Amino acid sequence: MGKTRTAGGSSRPTIRDVAREARVAPTTVSAILNQREHCYASEQTRKRVNDVARKLGYRPNVLARALNGKRTLTIGLTLADFNTEMSTRKIAAVEANARKAGYAVITACNEGTAEMEDRTLQLLLDRVVDGVVVYPVPGGDHARLRQLVESGFPIVTFDGVGLLDFPTWDVSIDSVAAGRMQVEHLLERGCRRIAVVEVSPNCWTNECKAEGMLKALNDAGLSPADRFVVHRENDETYVGQPVFEQLREWLKRNADSLDGVSVIGDLLAMNVLRAAGELGIKVPDDLAVIGQDGIAAGEVGFVPLSTVTQDSEAIGRKAFEMLKQLIEGKLKGSPKRKIVKPRLIVRTSTAGMCTTSDSKNK
Repeated sequence: MGKTRTAGGSSRPTIRDVAREARVAPTTVSAILNQREHCYASEQTRKRVNDVARKLGYRPNVLARALNGKRTLTIGLTLADFNTEMSTRKIAAVEANARKAGYAVITACNEGTAEMEDRTLQLLLDRVVDGVVVYPVPGGDHARLRQLVESGFPIVTFDGVGLLDFPTWDVSIDSVAAGRMQVEHLLERGCRRIAVVEVSPNCWTNECKAEGMLKALNDAGLSPADRFVVHRENDETYVGQPVFEQLREWLKRNADSLDGVSVIGDLLAMNVLRAAGELGIKVPDDLAVIGQDGIAAGEVGFVPLSTVTQDSEAIGRKAFEMLKQLIEGKLKGSPKRKIVKPRLIVRTSTAGMCTTSDSKNK
């Protein structure tokens, strides 16, 4: 049998072409190139087949595999945005682990709207993916997502527990525990007049962080010294002069009544550090500051920022592992949530001129 013809009329080598050149049975070539679990070919044969496939330019026909009821070894990934460090870390972790397992990843931005969530899910399905990792948009009825989950199609969500009214296989951080860790660290350092800094417009994970902070204060018999809400110009702005000026004016008015500040995100916390510097407030001697997220910039500022990290790499890795198990039929029963524990990183902003350390794996 000769080479197949593509839609454009060019020749594309087939498994039989590779088998003929490598002098191996087509069934063995198929097993090797498709990385089948029960392929017992020797390492020498695997190398010869892969070398021939590369030389001939062999590519698997994904559409043909799908039509034959086989896996395409392609997954989808859709999030609201790709422009935050936490998002890009999750994406990179999913892609890296998928690549190691022989999967390709198609990413699509759902722009944070219910309509685009439906459209991006359908787009990925039209590309014959084996499963999808989804960060659900806030609000909306999630009609297409619900339909796919109820049909048994392999779906894994990030933060689905708080964003959906139906169960999904989910991987996320315990944001309440993360917020609690921030305040507990300040309490252990000796702070008793602790302010909580939040943001508006808000999101479910930030609400959970604030809930954890307030619970930790309440358990210690304390009330927040203040709860300040930063008003953003839009849903994407955590930095910029308007945000900084709000924090600077707030800190100017309240610095004498505070000895600690727990902030829902690192970018906002870094604005607090900048404001403290301009106002002559010594950090951490006069004011201890802690954020959350674990962004890279927090480590290299003039005052390195203590933080509770989300470990986005672990979230992305576990999401792919869970999706792969669903695709392979290894997960059964009711959907479950996999929680990635937050981790406290102590730096100068709460611990003085100490060596940065990853501490207290709670």
